[in-house]
Amino acid sequence: MMALLVPMALHRLKYVRIPVVVGEIICGVIAGKSFLKIIDPNDPILNLLQLLGFTYLMFLGGMEMDFNSLLSFRRKLSSKQRGFLGSPIALGTIIFMGTLGLSYAAAYYLDDRGFTGYPTHPLMLALLLGTTSVGVVLPTLKEMRATENPYGQTLLTGSMIADFATIVLATGALLFLTPGRRGLELAALIGLTIAFIMVYRAGARFSSIPRIRKLYSELQHTSAQLRVRTAFALMLLFAVMSDIVGVEIVLGAFLAGAMFRVLFHSDCLSCEMKFDAIGYGFFIPIFFIMVGVKLDLSKIWSSPGVAGLMLILLLLSFAVKLLPSLALWPRFGFRNSLAGGFLLAGRLSLIIAFTEVAVQAGLLQPELEAVSIFIAIVTCTLSPISFMSLFREDKNHGSVGVVILGAGKVGRTLAKRLNDRKHQVSLLDLDPEAVRKTRNMGLNAYQYTELDRRSFEQAGILDSGLFVAVTGLDKVNLDACILVQKEFGISNLVARVGNPDNTPQFTQLGIRPMNTSLASVVALENIMYRPSVYSLLSHEQEGMEVLEVTVSNPEIAGKKLVEIAAKLPGDALVLLVSKEGQTIVPHGDTLVETGDTLTLFLNEGSTLEISRMFDPERPDLQVKCEEIV
Repeated sequence: MMALLVPMALHRLKYVRIPVVVGEIICGVIAGKSFLKIIDPNDPILNLLQLLGFTYLMFLGGMEMDFNSLLSFRRKLSSKQRGFLGSPIALGTIIFMGTLGLSYAAAYYLDDRGFTGYPTHPLMLALLLGTTSVGVVLPTLKEMRATENPYGQTLLTGSMIADFATIVLATGALLFLTPGRRGLELAALIGLTIAFIMVYRAGARFSSIPRIRKLYSELQHTSAQLRVRTAFALMLLFAVMSDIVGVEIVLGAFLAGAMFRVLFHSDCLSCEMKFDAIGYGFFIPIFFIMVGVKLDLSKIWSSPGVAGLMLILLLLSFAVKLLPSLALWPRFGFRNSLAGGFLLAGRLSLIIAFTEVAVQAGLLQPELEAVSIFIAIVTCTLSPISFMSLFREDKNHGSVGVVILGAGKVGRTLAKRLNDRKHQVSLLDLDPEAVRKTRNMGLNAYQYTELDRRSFEQAGILDSGLFVAVTGLDKVNLDACILVQKEFGISNLVARVGNPDNTPQFTQLGIRPMNTSLASVVALENIMYRPSVYSLLSHEQEGMEVLEVTVSNPEIAGKKLVEIAAKLPGDALVLLVSKEGQTIVPHGDTLVETGDTLTLFLNEGSTLEISRMFDPERPDLQVKCEEIV
């Protein structure tokens, strides 16, 4: 009942935004041993559900580790930016190492001066101060529309590194510092790592088999829910393996989530929504409520020393993040470096889970469990507010552009239409005559002798979010898309395909193919049976267009279409709604959720307003599928 009422109550708060998990902990404190004592903290069923919630939370934490994005961040940098301090991974590592060094120095000083009681170990206290929450960083960056620029990518990378490194270091520290657990524990940890690599390699080979990929695709939205079952199998497998070898369950669950993210990266978004519904709808709230139930605040009130330590650690939790974040100053400015430090200081689930495990292992004094919850509540509330107040958007960060390979008639016509709609367009071609004709049209065009990184950088690929290959050779188009995908991390790829037999090669790599023969047939069909639709999509009807937008705005998600329609400009009409691959004709009671794709018919002047309404992160100018096709 608490898990049901808490989010409803917090949603009514208008002036202060409190995370739901904070509300769940507070409710647990009120109902637990600190106040009302109506929930038994030793109830075996609740303790089992708490363990499942904790395991599931760490699994979702592993899923937040997007290793492909970490690698693509560096690939998207230009040759001049690829210095050590130009890499988000390098900056994130510097910030974490600086945080860990300052945290250990502060923890050692507090322990030496007697501020911390037995059995607190300085290293464990340092790791406690070094935690960061991706769950705080990611939503805040999304709200400020900063996830795609280098600054946001650096902060997100830093939070991922801090999460991953803290869990790995904490697991190693628990093995070596816990009395009676040294011996073969290092071998056990190495064995778990080897097992992770072996399962990953076997899983990658297994999932790459076309027949298996087809099976997973066919059973994705049926009652079988094969990907969800695979995720739970991985989570339980690594949790059991961790328990067998004597490693904390937190590492096994985290590794399982990371592995699932790597194996099913392209389908992770739709799966993630299902996992969030299962976890945050049932298991995880029980974990946080039980954390509050077991919390004994009398240990703080009865001990003035603990209250003083709590304030000291709260100040240190900000200081150890703010000082290392000054490494961002040379590239992003002083104000944004401070903003980043405040955001990275936000802690939530990891610090609570970490402290609970460390207290049970006898490496932190029990009173620090209450202190860690207090730090989590304060930092996850103040950090986003401080970041939003200090952050200044880089006005030089341009909108997403388009690079087109092939400056023939198709490429030039497409570029002209996109240019008329104020898109930033550049073309690449091997033929100097085609380049000359393109430049005579007032378009940016570049000649290349070999398709390599330098050629694409010259065409402005680093400032682009979409690549289109329209040469007459399928192999050239496929190779170019693969190069752009691997070198620059661009996933929005469209290619012209002449031979229909080659289409599967493109789709398997996540490239949207446009078969020229089929496109011509469809165009003729539209002219014959749907002349008005053809006229609209070919822009013969000026001022009107069809727009596709994916919902990411939390203020829109969860509402009925009739409520959303009341906020739309008067000339906009929602034609279709796509949910998890299924397209429906909507009605007023259709519920719009995060990740749904809406197709709208609207006046051209309303495009930007409506795009930002549904997707606040959407760049000023976006390319629609109709324009490419």
